[in-house]
Amino acid sequence: MPKSVVVGAVVCAVVLAGIAGCGDDGESGGKDHAGSARKAEDSPSAGSGADAGDTAEQRLADRAVKAMKSAPSMKAKGGIAAGGQQRVTFDMALTRSGECTGDAGVGGGSAEVRKKGASSYLKADDAFWKVLGQSGGEGGQAASAAGDLLKGRWLKVPRGAVAQGGATEQDGGSSSPAEDPTAFCTLSALLTELDAGDMKGAKKGALTKVGGESAIPLTVKKNGATRTTYIAAEGEPYILKTVKEGGEAPGTVTFSGFGDPVDVTTPPPGETVDVGQLLKSGAF
Repeated sequence: MPKSVVVGAVVCAVVLAGIAGCGDDGESGGKDHAGSARKAEDSPSAGSGADAGDTAEQRLADRAVKAMKSAPSMKAKGGIAAGGQQRVTFDMALTRSGECTGDAGVGGGSAEVRKKGASSYLKADDAFWKVLGQSGGEGGQAASAAGDLLKGRWLKVPRGAVAQGGATEQDGGSSSPAEDPTAFCTLSALLTELDAGDMKGAKKGALTKVGGESAIPLTVKKNGATRTTYIAAEGEPYILKTVKEGGEAPGTVTFSGFGDPVDVTTPPPGETVDVGQLLKSGAF
């Protein structure tokens, strides 16, 4: 594996490990908006030839996913068991325009993650780098080296810098995860795995409360796992909580702060180290 790609993997490791589970384990709390989950649940299927799988539960799931993917911003907070061993935690605020700020942790280590404009920033403690360093191979070596060199400073990653060995890319455009580690700090990436089809065959439970809001639980059991998704019963049908028990990556994630502004403060230049400097120095 090219070392530039390894560095990219180190930078986004926490975000990848935590956010990638949100599609399965998402939790959210939202404001009142036009529309109603109750209407979605009770409304009849459109057309006389509705598919047999077009149940009230599936229609509700469809509306919930649509609402989530239309939100301009939100917060995601939760924890999952990565690989059934390391516990990954995260508390992130993200916008559809690509800004994000928050914290993430793995195996007792923690890191701050920020993204604004064309650059992302990562500041991790020694325990975080140590955990990643224990992964072995070239990626583990890069993580260990990063911890030794940064010494509490922020690692700055301009868009495209990793793929180009330190040369920044200012003209935008779509990039692969290795080319742009900041891609994982966006709402689109956060919700990539969120699919209403995953709730096919779900059973509706009794109305309950999540964070003080009325919620409709939809529960699905498959592949040795039980996942319950709680959808707002009033206002926009945002997902309020999803709890996954058993199977791969069990855990809970919450969503909140829909439409709230996200204020991202970039670290002072004197507290950052550009990833390009590390790549060109041959440290990795």
